[in-house]
Amino acid sequence: MCAAAAEAVTQQRHLLVEAGTGVGKSFAYLAVAAAHHGRVVIATATKALQEQLVHKDLPLVADALEPLLGRRLRFAMLKGRANYLCLAKTAGAIAGLAGDPDALFEEPRAGDQEVLEQLAWWAWSDTTGDQAEVPFDVRSAQWRLVSTDARECPGAKDCAFGEPCLAEAARRRALGADIIVVNSHLYALHTMLEAEGAGLLPDHDLVILDEAHTLEDIAVGAFSVELAGTRLRWLAGRVRAIVSGSAAVDGLAAAADALDEALQPHRGVRVKPDDGAIGLALDASAKTARAVLGELTAINPTNEDAVTRHRMAVRATESLVADITAARAAGPDQVAWVKDHGALAVSPIEVGEQLAQHLFSRRTAILTSATLAIGGDFALRARRLGLCHEEPLVVSDDRSTYPPGDTVDTDDDAVQELLEHELGWSALAVESPFDYVANTLLYCATDLPDPNADAFRAAATQRLADLMQAAGGRTLALFTSHAALRYAAETLPDLVDFPLLVQEEGPRARLMERFVAEEDACLLATMGFWQGVDVPGPSLSLVAIDRLPFPHRNDPLMQARRDLATQRRRPAFTDVDLPHAATLLAQGIGRLIRSQTDRGVVAVLDKRLALKASYRPTFLRSLPPLPRTTELAEAEAFLRRCVSDGASEEALR
Repeated sequence: MCAAAAEAVTQQRHLLVEAGTGVGKSFAYLAVAAAHHGRVVIATATKALQEQLVHKDLPLVADALEPLLGRRLRFAMLKGRANYLCLAKTAGAIAGLAGDPDALFEEPRAGDQEVLEQLAWWAWSDTTGDQAEVPFDVRSAQWRLVSTDARECPGAKDCAFGEPCLAEAARRRALGADIIVVNSHLYALHTMLEAEGAGLLPDHDLVILDEAHTLEDIAVGAFSVELAGTRLRWLAGRVRAIVSGSAAVDGLAAAADALDEALQPHRGVRVKPDDGAIGLALDASAKTARAVLGELTAINPTNEDAVTRHRMAVRATESLVADITAARAAGPDQVAWVKDHGALAVSPIEVGEQLAQHLFSRRTAILTSATLAIGGDFALRARRLGLCHEEPLVVSDDRSTYPPGDTVDTDDDAVQELLEHELGWSALAVESPFDYVANTLLYCATDLPDPNADAFRAAATQRLADLMQAAGGRTLALFTSHAALRYAAETLPDLVDFPLLVQEEGPRARLMERFVAEEDACLLATMGFWQGVDVPGPSLSLVAIDRLPFPHRNDPLMQARRDLATQRRRPAFTDVDLPHAATLLAQGIGRLIRSQTDRGVVAVLDKRLALKASYRPTFLRSLPPLPRTTELAEAEAFLRRCVSDGASEEALR
């Protein structure tokens, strides 16, 4: 992987690498990044991986390569502005608590005073201001009192705390680094803004996108607009502290009510933002927001703190007007719908064109994940990401093929010409070094009812309980819906005696701590836990999946993608639904084996995985080489051996 990445960088060719669990992909791409003559940005889908790279992996790489490089590798982590404590808002909160309500940006709730005072002391200590480094518990609502985002921040030049600003300090550290580690959402925002000449990151000619199977969805989120009455009410509260007795500010509250009322009947379905009651409510909201902006611009505060609050309010109002304008102007390449919580969302249906134009045309990209190929094929992923429309050059450990399946000599001049001139990308699949054949078993419950049958949920829950008993607990049960999760959470206490940890009943971090610490605990979760869960060792012997994770037929974004595929005369199921489900299933199954010594069973309670359906090979080719069975007794026996062998090893230690 390291050699392929180095070659791709040299030839300025994009590279997709599917690297199975245990390959060591972080060190492979970090070595290439460290040796690169120029600044490199590494983007990850999770903050947890950011922390691992900066605090664990990069220091090891820097130590190892310093004698070879002749200098110390410089690296820095940069997050979105909302992750850093805002000194202006912190000062305002403390002044408000001290009896100056005019200093407040937002009204704290009862019980917030002690936390705000602790945050104020922490802010002026030797800290980066990163939320992840706060040494005490802070609720999300409390953090919002002392943080800001790009929609509100006026910029360092227009802020009384611009010089000591902690977010700006993080940016300065990034400017001096060889390698900058960011999250994928921030990188997607940078890509969008860079096209307008206002990028968020320093210049760089190489980007490494880890967990790249999430890139499309993250980019869609970054390029989207979301509007609801709560945003107008929040703005009204902010502006009311600056402009007293304003009819326009009072009108924001009325506009918020009208917008919520217009959106309410359409929850979960696609809408047209320029039609009917929604269009009228958006127009009224924009008109009122412009009136508020007019009143704000007529004010000329002189107090330094008041100037900062005023400029933040102006910035927030301008952002609201811009987002309403963008929503009203949604085109045929966008989809608008009302989310379940009542907010209007406007998103691009696809982001390939934007990524091609603003990312891949500007710099070399290395994209990696344990689940990039779909059924062993990289072409669909590459096309959806906008890399190009060509078939890739598929590179294995000892040969290259073009077209796929025909062995060629990589020293051949014609092949080199294809590499350098015709093909914008290549692909590499690196198998996991873990012994899946000896240590795992994939069980599919073919004797259960069809997943769409009324009897399925009860039968699947009973089967899950049987498997839990054989595993001695130690189960991560992944559900495709909150309704299925709630049913299992209500039913399983009567079927098993193990501690049951339920996603909806506590913070993710606390649940994971208990799951690791209590070896017989069972964790019941939905989509948020299908990816990014890393529990090596005896706490996890069984991963159970209730259904194949096909997207919901009524999901508005997926509906729009299916319609677009049909317009292009492409099969919607294989272009949209199957890639989504195959990737997510592979991610869920990947939670089981996280180290060389892990053992266990993956149980899929959906009989369709074993049926001779046309899509079955795509699912199976997307998975590690797991031995398979449809016999419950065989799966239970394997689980009991895992528990028994684990107990024996513990006794020996």
